[in-house]
Amino acid sequence: MQRRQWIWMVGLLCGSALAQDYNVAVEVIDKDEVIASPTLIVKEGEEAAVSVSNTFDLSMTVRKQDAFYAVTTRLKTNQSDISPSLLIKPNEPASVMIGSTGLRLTITDQD
Repeated sequence: MQRRQWIWMVGLLCGSALAQDYNVAVEVIDKDEVIASPTLIVKEGEEAAVSVSNTFDLSMTVRKQDAFYAVTTRLKTNQSDISPSLLIKPNEPASVMIGSTGLRLTITDQD
């Protein structure tokens, strides 16, 4: 039984070590103005988040899908709460607007 647990732990650690990190350049848009432009380092399949008090909360998950990145997001501002999902080409900006709130994302692999 202990051997199985040890093998499971080694597999878990190796899988975590192999997870890719991505640089995500973000522009948060509200009422046609960029209100923030953070850059996040996001680990494959794990949620990353950034928040600016009384301005916005953003969380996202990135997964490699063939030659694209599948991105799920949630953006809360004073005006809205949106959860767009995008399929993004590497190194090319992608945008989504819902009402007056939106995101522009550019994703690159981190070396």
